Amino acid sequence: MKKVILCLIVFLGFAFLFKNSIYAEPKDPIKEKSYSAWSICDGLEQKGKANFIYPKYVYRLKPFTVGLISTNKVFTLKATFILGLNDDESKKEAKKKLFLIRDTIILLLSSARLSNVSHIEGKCELRNLITELVNGILETGKVTNVYFDEFLIESQGSRLLNERK
Repeated sequence: MKKVILCLIVFLGFAFLFKNSIYAEPKDPIKEKSYSAWSICDGLEQKGKANFIYPKYVYRLKPFTVGLISTNKVFTLKATFILGLNDDESKKEAKKKLFLIRDTIILLLSSARLSNVSHIEGKCELRNLITELVNGILETGKVTNVYFDEFLIESQGSRLLNERK
């Protein structure tokens, strides 16, 4: 009986430690260091205002909804982006090539892993990739930055991705 109680105490102790280390609240780098999302993405290490320049021309893309890759669950990402453009000609060219821009972003988002886009560094990388890819599509125009207007990751339950019924 003493062995059972001792084993139970040891087990509960390990369970308590394991639970606290795995499910601990993630630290928010913005709150902790007073960084803005801009300074984190740009790698700036100064507190206070970020070096933000408002773009003269913007083009809002319609929302994207794609499935995300995860090991044991199906997740849906709904995201809306705004393109910051350098001039009015860029905006006109983006409108003309909208189908190419959307296709490229859908391919990028649908190949993303949940673990890559669920933290701020992954979102910054996503922003940079979209900027590079869209600039590769535009011939005369230029995207100066990509802005997140909406970014929602939703769990669709605990179905395995390769589960068949």
